[in-house]
Amino acid sequence: KKLMNKKAILFLHGWGMNGGVFARQKECFSKDFTVLTPDMYSMILDGTHESEIIDAIVAVIADSITKIGVKELYIVGWSMGGLFAAKLSQKLASITKGVVFCGFSPIFIKCDANPHGIRPGAVKRLRARLADSVKYALEEFCELVLYGYPNSVDCDAFMEIVAGGAAVEKKEALLQTLELLVAGDFSEDVRSVSVDTLIIHSSDDKLYSAKAAGMISELIPDSRIKIIDAAGHAPFFTDAKRFNKTVREFIFSDDKRTD
Repeated sequence: KKLMNKKAILFLHGWGMNGGVFARQKECFSKDFTVLTPDMYSMILDGTHESEIIDAIVAVIADSITKIGVKELYIVGWSMGGLFAAKLSQKLASITKGVVFCGFSPIFIKCDANPHGIRPGAVKRLRARLADSVKYALEEFCELVLYGYPNSVDCDAFMEIVAGGAAVEKKEALLQTLELLVAGDFSEDVRSVSVDTLIIHSSDDKLYSAKAAGMISELIPDSRIKIIDAAGHAPFFTDAKRFNKTVREFIFSDDKRTD
């Protein structure tokens, strides 16, 4: 199937999530772009070896985008999705015009190389929750993602989307991708990004300090940073208006520089 609009924007979700969390971006950008919000966990077949997961997902997404005839592509990677955004910007280098990282860190775990990452103890608890119940583990994780929005309409809507997503039935894939993130250092993938780059981070992100944005800017010297005040780890959902405006301004300012 060929696209009427050859300009596309690809939104890549975070760990344990699914493409449905970008419903507010679909609504905002669909007039100007073909909006793509794939569910990456649905691309992980049962029995896939851990070492093959990242390349498998990248290959499926890249092949799909090539087949539908996209000519200009912008990639937005949230949290874990930032890793795939970096890799896809290279895989689809001929059509990628810009990359946006949101709430992303090239090193996910807190360590000497990244003092702003997730504490190892939190990861240990998450592993234990997953072993007991995927549903409860994802609910608990959503509360951390949406810290600052307890018992709100946003929180209820977000959790409903996650609970109905592909990841709920993918316990093995959730554990595998968690281990990949904990063990990985994706700095070189980020350093390889060669297109215009915007780094969005939230001042109240409880998973990654806003200081993590500086790690990316050091790897991509010409990148720009936008800190969204009073927002948590998922500003595209809880503060969609500001997030969408920031992304739109980035994309269309890029268009002006190119023209």
